[in-house]
Parts: sequence; structure tokens; C-alpha cells
Amino acid sequence: MQPPPNVRVRGLYNTALTVLLLTQGCTIVDASPAIEERFGIVHRDVGEDVRVDPHTGRVPAGYGECFGTASNPSEREQSADDPHS
Repeated sequence: MQPPPNVRVRGLYNTALTVLLLTQGCTIVDASPAIEERFGIVHRDVGEDVRVDPHTGRVPAGYGECFGTASNPSEREQSADDPHS
């Protein structure tokens, strides 16, 4: 089993996403000072495995690792259409 990914969260919904990711066992890295204070996160300036940034308009690669789902929309669409997946 792989360790939980290091996730960097940015954008309008970063508080809600941080809560969700923490409850799923992800490690939040390079958080803003406000998020660090709010959730008692120790600042970790290490590389992220996953970057959640709603400004890109894409589902980030690796995002599904936290939830056991496909990592991009085309994979989700393919698995929904394929009864054998």
C-alpha cells in the first residue's frame, strides 16, 4: 500500500477541500498560513504529489489516489461506459 499523497491545495474552496483531503488521510503541504493555523498543520515545504487548483479547469493527475477513483474525466467516462471495469 502506498503512503497517502502530499497535496497542495489552492483556490476559492481550499478550506473545504483541505478538510475533505485530511479526512481521507492525505498530507497537506505548502499550505497557506491561514490554513496551517486553522487546522494545526505544521508547515511542510516539500514537493506535492498532487496539486488541487480550480483555476486550471482540470482534474489533477493523482487526485483519485485519495479517494480510489479515476484521476481524470476521460478515465471516469471510460470506466462508466465499460461494464467490465
